[in-house]
Amino acid sequence: LANPNDQAAQVTLTYLVPGGAPVVVNKVLAPRARTTINVALEDPSLQDAAVATRIESSLPILSERSMYWPGSPDTWHEAHNSFGDTATDTKWALAEGRVGGPESHQTYILLANPGNQAATVTVAYLRENAALVQKQYVVPAASRFNSRRSTTAVRIFSTSIPAPSSVIVTRSAPLL
Repeated sequence: LANPNDQAAQVTLTYLVPGGAPVVVNKVLAPRARTTINVALEDPSLQDAAVATRIESSLPILSERSMYWPGSPDTWHEAHNSFGDTATDTKWALAEGRVGGPESHQTYILLANPGNQAATVTVAYLRENAALVQKQYVVPAASRFNSRRSTTAVRIFSTSIPAPSSVIVTRSAPLL
């Protein structure tokens, strides 16, 4: 998180976890400062948990999601990064995804539902030189869900994701 303002920002982080109660943490972000948050240290229930994070602030701030692995900083050799979304929506599209092949590509479609009712989300995989595949997932209220496509063959695809209620969609594509 980064605060470009001349005043401190009061920040509320709401961690949405799969099938559990959200975890709420409040922080003060100093003026013209940044901080790194290790989610695993925020609450014991977040250790090894997949999370989506709703960030509310008293002032405009910047956020991004960065992940590094494996282990401690001196052993990191993989990373993934994305900027935070600023709004929910009922229509999403992701331009690229890849699974399989000699490098064992994986793509995760990350679905977050910050609402107070479950959302049924259809993920349409538009595959290169292959038939359309559609999967439906129920994302409980105030939670998140990972959709993982896996195969031994190389598949390149994009996704179209309509939802009857507002959700947030991102993707993660680490090389493992």
